[in-house]
Amino acid sequence: MDNEQNKNVDPNPEQDPASDRNQGQTPDLDLSDIFDIDVSSTLQQSKDGDFPSNNDDFFKILDIPLEEPLSNNKKSSQSTSNPYSKYISNLQTVLLAAIIVIVSILAYKVIKMQSSSNAGYNNQLDRASNEQNQIDPTQQDTNIKTPKVKINKALSLKHANNLFEHSDYEAALSAYQELSKKIAKQNNDQLVSDLLNMKMAKCFDELNHPDQAEKLYRIACTSDSPALAAIGYYYRALIEFERKLDFEARTYAYNALALCRGASVNPQWALKLQKNCRMLIAMSLTRRVLTLSDFDSDIPKSFWTLSKDVDPTDDMANGNLQEFLESGAEHFSTALLGPKVTNIDQDNTNQYYEVVCKNSPAEEALARFASKSSAQLIWNLDETSLQLRKKALSVYLPGVTINEFADIAAGCASLQANISKTDGKLQITITSPMNYTDLSEHLDKLNNTAVDFWKSFSIKYYNDSKVIAKSHYALGMLNALKGNTNQAISEFKLVSNQFAYSSLAPYALLNSSRVKAQMHDYSGAKDDLMQLVEQYNMTTIAQKACLYLADATYDAGLYDQAAKNYRKVYNLNYSKESKTAAALGAAKAHYKKGEYLAAEDWVTRYINMSRKKDTSQLHHAYLLLGKTELALNKTKEAFSAFKHAMARRLNSNERELIIAAMLESNLDKLEPVQALDIITMIEQQPLSQDEVIKTMLLHSHILSKMYLPEKAIIMIDESVEFIPDADLKARAYKQLGDYYLQINSIKKAHQYFSKALVITEPGHTANQITLNLAELSLKLDNLNDAIAKAEQILTLDCLPQIHTRAIEILAKCYKKQQNYEKAIDVLCRDIEMDQKNKERETVFERIDL
Repeated sequence: MDNEQNKNVDPNPEQDPASDRNQGQTPDLDLSDIFDIDVSSTLQQSKDGDFPSNNDDFFKILDIPLEEPLSNNKKSSQSTSNPYSKYISNLQTVLLAAIIVIVSILAYKVIKMQSSSNAGYNNQLDRASNEQNQIDPTQQDTNIKTPKVKINKALSLKHANNLFEHSDYEAALSAYQELSKKIAKQNNDQLVSDLLNMKMAKCFDELNHPDQAEKLYRIACTSDSPALAAIGYYYRALIEFERKLDFEARTYAYNALALCRGASVNPQWALKLQKNCRMLIAMSLTRRVLTLSDFDSDIPKSFWTLSKDVDPTDDMANGNLQEFLESGAEHFSTALLGPKVTNIDQDNTNQYYEVVCKNSPAEEALARFASKSSAQLIWNLDETSLQLRKKALSVYLPGVTINEFADIAAGCASLQANISKTDGKLQITITSPMNYTDLSEHLDKLNNTAVDFWKSFSIKYYNDSKVIAKSHYALGMLNALKGNTNQAISEFKLVSNQFAYSSLAPYALLNSSRVKAQMHDYSGAKDDLMQLVEQYNMTTIAQKACLYLADATYDAGLYDQAAKNYRKVYNLNYSKESKTAAALGAAKAHYKKGEYLAAEDWVTRYINMSRKKDTSQLHHAYLLLGKTELALNKTKEAFSAFKHAMARRLNSNERELIIAAMLESNLDKLEPVQALDIITMIEQQPLSQDEVIKTMLLHSHILSKMYLPEKAIIMIDESVEFIPDADLKARAYKQLGDYYLQINSIKKAHQYFSKALVITEPGHTANQITLNLAELSLKLDNLNDAIAKAEQILTLDCLPQIHTRAIEILAKCYKKQQNYEKAIDVLCRDIEMDQKNKERETVFERIDL
């Protein structure tokens, strides 16, 4: 029979779990059994085998001494001598049968109550799976497994709370579960059962089982107690925040805001929870903005820390606890049929309303409130967000303004409310913050919303230094992302100056320096970093600041000082990461100074320390090594370094940087075969259009160095007219002119040099092309054109050798025209210019001395 009853228990009943509260009612359970019971004496009696005092009469009837043990001999003697022995024997038989029957009944009852307890517990879990406010309806339930821990002390809520406070979470979990089963047997106090589910969830949370914790928190969120539901929603928000699901965390925090004011018996707790919820919402929005903006600035872990101390029931006495759980529950349950909106008060500026609803659709609650407040409700949702209008809301707000209710109600439904006024009438526009088509516009809206939250913190909690410091730090980051650099710097400096003892202060200085560096205020960035290193020299961030200080000095162009700073960081040996970064920085600084041997030494150190990691910077290090070896005329070593730079798999950003730097390097200093090998490796990479053209031009240039000008011409002659970039096209024209000169095709060379000169910007390259055209015109006997080009060069600020060559061309042109006087004048001008150049060199030598 027991087995049949166990089989009939449905572990996952489909009916609403709330209906269990009205079925199977049994006599009320005294709550002192849960809160204050001391079962140690009872357990001790069971262990000692003592009987209640009324059993003494039983032994007197049997005429058996209480202190003397019963033996078989005494039984036989008494049965023969006592006239009532037959009667007593019959009586014993009857009593023995009665005892057997009673034990059987008790065993049946125990088994039945155990099965009902399990069924009740399963019903509670099913309340979570049927929760209407769940954001992800596809989430699967996980089996909740409770560790078996022996409870040696009296079983009570106070004892379980003590176990939790002393971090004995497994024992506390077992105690809470036993208490929950005891409540489920009687099925007469659902609020206490919900409380115990929330306590068990906290234990799972501390034991790092967030899925099991979240499942039990969902049960607490369906409680008839607004305060208890608010606590459950807040803890669910914390779990989602730790998972970095920012919008889900925001939604649960809004649900907690919508219910926490229902605990009218504890207004201080409600105010504290409101502050924590709004802080969580602001931080969720901020992290969302930072993530979408790819903001990788150093942010301390303390900034993302949120309080878990929102459960006031741990230290409450029995009466206060019951009062807290029941506070607002009766009024809350009256809103089952629909939202209730009541005008309750009005001051000079705002009208206040009381809004109560339970599991009402969001569109119905907002429509009822809009009608009551004479506001126009506008739904601005796309098709993917329309289902959110049907999301069930549970709200208990005893005194709110229009703005507050619209913000909270929309937030509970994962939406956002915007309040505006048109022709004197309020408009409540409901949008979805999760869907967008324009990322920049979406980021701007999220940023503005987050800024509004943090500004309200600065005003409302002006006397809470931790909140104010966090608010100004967040405002600094958000303003930096919006491009409000001056405002961002002022927010960071406010944190570092007014809250110098805050853990955020050194990070504020660091971010201030970064913003200044982006503004090319390298001196200001250096000052902030110096302040950070001096004031917070014992912190971890100060170690990073030394490296950032060297970076700022390098960006300022102070390469000598930067090299010293990098070497200092390297020698301080803060960490392997800082040491490797300092080695690479020192190599770059020495290369910029032209100290190639020192650059070679430092970049080799970096490569030796980072070779096993294969980091993205390693590719740049090999590239720097290759350029350094080229400067030292070590072509073999340079070729090997360039091959290492290209040998690894690169992402798009790294590839663009490496290839761009490679194409700008003097690869023509390599042996032609080596250069072609490197170019082939570049051509195997996915290249942009400009990179394809640059690679092609470099390839053709190497072919010409290999005395293969015909192949070089074939490579670029047909595609030169289709090059879109003017600079690259001019470069291609010039190279074609050079190649045709190699094969002595004077007219073709003159044609391409002329095309190149038209689109080349004034400068050294244009001067060189003009000189080439003058020489070619002379060879083609186009003397007038040659004279014009040579005279043009003499009017420009050119290198001395170009001036000298132009004068020689002029003299030859005049000689061919048999104008010997002008030829002599030109040559005299050359002598005077040569003398001036020598005098200039002598002056510079004296200055150097």
